[in-house]
Amino acid sequence: MLGAHRPRTLAQLGLLEARLGRWVRAEEHVVQALGAPDAWVRANRERIERALLRIRSRVASLEIECDQVGATVWIGNEQVATLPLARPLRIPVGTTPVEVRAPGFRTVIRQVTADAGTTARERVSLVADVTAPVTAPVTAPVTAPVTAPVTAPVTAPVTAPVTAPVTAPAGMSTGRVVAWVSLGAGVLSLIGGGVALGYSLTASANFDDPANNCRPTPGSLPAVSCGDYLTIEGDASVATGVLLGSAALFGGVAAVLFATSGSSTRSATAWRCGPGPGTAGVSCGTAF
Repeated sequence: MLGAHRPRTLAQLGLLEARLGRWVRAEEHVVQALGAPDAWVRANRERIERALLRIRSRVASLEIECDQVGATVWIGNEQVATLPLARPLRIPVGTTPVEVRAPGFRTVIRQVTADAGTTARERVSLVADVTAPVTAPVTAPVTAPVTAPVTAPVTAPVTAPVTAPVTAPAGMSTGRVVAWVSLGAGVLSLIGGGVALGYSLTASANFDDPANNCRPTPGSLPAVSCGDYLTIEGDASVATGVLLGSAALFGGVAAVLFATSGSSTRSATAWRCGPGPGTAGVSCGTAF
């Protein structure tokens, strides 16, 4: 899993990221590996430190000041920090597009250029976004109430009771429909969880395969694809847990609804009307 790497795995992941040009991530993982007590890291410390020097030749620092506390900093499609910064950000050397965002304000984009080992500084002032139209409330006119004339009640003659049976269409109950839908969703989630589990196991087997050299011996570097195996294993494991949990949830809902809901609605409902109590009046009732 990607949640808790061993120092050896962190070092190997950092070396892979360096080969892929992901310098900021590579520096973060290699520094974490060197700062942890580990026999493999101690045995390969000299090689790892040489790699760290090469990585840091491709990384610079960035300090950002902003007049809006809580604004977020984005590089690419990733949120990297919330302002104010606790420490300078690490960015690759060269020119990097940096965005500062805050709700209700216009986004500011800066093209930040920095050399290796230097610190770039940016000061950002956000401007409120007033593009949303503001409309005045509409007040309905007030009119005087109209009073209808009061008329004397008219008593209708009492007639013989009339029975008019009304039959409701037979069909499946709402609870039973929801039960079938939940069962179908549970089956689909179970299938998806099985597929995700297969991806996770395959990626783990590829990473452990000696032919891929993902656990290199001293003096050799792992293959570039090893980082992809770790990423696939982590993402597939998370998807497996979510999908299997959803399958269990949908299955439980379906079981409860099947046990508590009837198979169909009432087939017929009859309404009957006739003389009510008193000298004038009609009462109606329903029979199931």
